[in-house]
Amino acid sequence: PEDCVALPQLDEATLLESVCQRYARGEIYTYVAQVLLAVNPCQDLPSLYGQGKMARYSGRPSPGARPS
Repeated sequence: PEDCVALPQLDEATLLESVCQRYARGEIYTYVAQVLLAVNPCQDLPSLYGQGKMARYSGRPSPGARPS
């Protein structure tokens, strides 16, 4: 899941497994409630940092708000 709070069991092992699975799919960001975990991919990711993607976050009402 995008938010690890939705995992059936939230402990260190399941959190690590979920983050590893998401990383393998190229998803370097994972939420745990209002906390955003980021895994450094050690490579450029233009699909994540283009102007269109950044525009989705502009004007957000709070730092923890997710894009629509």
